[in-house]
Formats: sequence, C-alpha cells, structure tokens
Amino acid sequence: MYARSLLNTPRLIIRAPGEGSAPARRYELQLPADSAPLAAVMTDCGVPLQSASDATYDPNISVVTWDRPPQMGVPSPMPSVTSADALIRCDVDAGGRPQNCVLLDEQPARSGFGRYALRAVRTGRVRQIDGGPIQPGATFTTRMTFNVQG
Repeated sequence: MYARSLLNTPRLIIRAPGEGSAPARRYELQLPADSAPLAAVMTDCGVPLQSASDATYDPNISVVTWDRPPQMGVPSPMPSVTSADALIRCDVDAGGRPQNCVLLDEQPARSGFGRYALRAVRTGRVRQIDGGPIQPGATFTTRMTFNVQG
C-alpha cells in the first residue's frame, strides 16, 4: 500500500517522533516525476498497482493498552521468512474483545503471517485506545510483528 501511494504523489513526508527532550522531526522528500520505474519493480515483485483496500486504509497506528495482550507464539505453519508483520484493523465490543478484524497489509505478501496475526489479535482484550476508555464499536489499527531470532 505504501508503494502504491508513492506512485501518485510528488513528495514523501516522514515524521520521526521526538525522544526525551528532543523535538519530533519532519522530513519532506521530493519524488521523481516519473513513477514508471517504481511501477515496474512492483509488477516484477507481484505487487498489484491498484487495490480496493487502499481506499479504507488509515495510516495511523492506534496506541492500544491491552488488558490481556494477544497470545503470540510460533506461527503455524511457520512462514518461510525470518521476519513478518501484519497491519490489522479491528472494532471492539463492550468487553474489549476485538471484532470484525481486517488484514490491511502483510509483509512479505502471501507469507501466511497475516492469517496467523488475525487469529492472534482476537485472543487479546483491549482496555484503552489512544489513551481513552473503549467504547463499543470503537476501531483500532495495530501492527503485529514476528521475528525469528538465532
């Protein structure tokens, strides 16, 4: 989804949060006017140049405070990669249980980690979203990451 958004924009804006007393930083990078090379790389990698899910994607990751964190173990089947992540959006019910979860992105694509992450996130219970108490029907977006060590 990030690469697709770069196909149609003249610049990339990156915000780096501040650490300690250092202020946040904002970087603005001008992108080449010709996006054909990026489109060619995406095509060669099997990444579609258009996706209906991009229209509903909100890049803001929610700050979720869990009453019970999702139960993450070793994915089954094990992805054939050393690292994978999934971007997931869920609603919550009155008890803080994730509902109606949707996989927004999976890297690497088609690694199987997205399906595993969807099952895992449903095992958690949410206490707060972005610092406030949960409201039934509230929505959050979270990134789940898997790294093989050693």
